[in-house]
Amino acid sequence: PIDLWCSNAGVALGPDLGGDQDWQRSFQVHVMAHVHVARSLLPRMAARGRGHLLVTASAAGLLTDMDAAAYSVTKHGSVALAEWLAIRYGDEGVTVSCLCPQGVRTPMLEREGAGPAVLAAGALLDPEDVADAVVEALADGRFLILPHPEVAEFERRRAADRDRWLAGMRRVRARLRAP
Repeated sequence: PIDLWCSNAGVALGPDLGGDQDWQRSFQVHVMAHVHVARSLLPRMAARGRGHLLVTASAAGLLTDMDAAAYSVTKHGSVALAEWLAIRYGDEGVTVSCLCPQGVRTPMLEREGAGPAVLAAGALLDPEDVADAVVEALADGRFLILPHPEVAEFERRRAADRDRWLAGMRRVRARLRAP
């Protein structure tokens, strides 16, 4: 039996709107990988009446990545899937958490380089800091795990006034693109 599964996968492909292959690969990695895990594990966890699934998404799945549409949209899909799974399986003893960090010093970030939006969003964390945040959140039974505390405030602002948030994001984007 599996008590905890950490479903963690990510790719950074194609800037801006990218190409069709960027979208297909992003969807397969950021959404369907979690679907395949859920199909395999959650019914068995529910039958036992216990288990936990940790879905790694991204702060981009809550707030939007200004640099790459495919990444942002499919990470939104990861968050939505995690929410759906938490609703669907929560009364069967299965819990779900969704990890949404901003920039983390990973091989992917080192290989691809941090885009201007990632660098402007806040400090880069070491993987160990993210792991500590995950352990603390799992102990507290939280759904949403935000290793970068500012993400919670950004999400509140976004939800409170979407038009204001979008205007602010456009201003940040213009500032990042200015020579």
